[in-house]
Amino acid sequence: MVRRGVRYFLRGLLFLLPILGLVWIIDAVATFGSKLFPDLPSLVGALFIILFVTGVGYGGSRLLAFFLRSRLTKTVERIPLLSLPIKAMGAFYKMGVRAMIAFDQPVLVPGNGPEERRIGFIVRVNARSIGKAEYVPVYLPTPFSFWGDLILLPREALEPLAGVSRDEILDFLISGGISDTKE
Repeated sequence: MVRRGVRYFLRGLLFLLPILGLVWIIDAVATFGSKLFPDLPSLVGALFIILFVTGVGYGGSRLLAFFLRSRLTKTVERIPLLSLPIKAMGAFYKMGVRAMIAFDQPVLVPGNGPEERRIGFIVRVNARSIGKAEYVPVYLPTPFSFWGDLILLPREALEPLAGVSRDEILDFLISGGISDTKE
């Protein structure tokens, strides 16, 4: 019976302490504000309290977010099965905007058979950065996903797709050829 009473007392403290602590902090800030600015009306004191609490909330959340992010990053980096996909997704996410901007030159590239063609996007003018200036890097998106293949082809092997927008080509590719934006 006494144990249950002590447990309820402690639970009551858990509920009341944050509220009482908040009231005490607001009172302390208001007292400090009235001592600091004795000639100002209480409305300015209330504004001071609001600004103070907002500043503490902003700073605390930024500090907490920084601490949690750095701690989580360090923990994940120690686990290879987690770090590899997360790093890859992070790099993919960072390059996502640049890649979508770069996908402005749709082309047809040769496929496996003599009449087969694949749709891709020229990523840059040439592959000079890897010592193959005579080749053009082309990204070939995979249907039903955001993955794809990067291949190097000579410029002569590329057939530009004129008159079709980048968005129409991406919709067509990602949907596996199902979508038709012209209808």
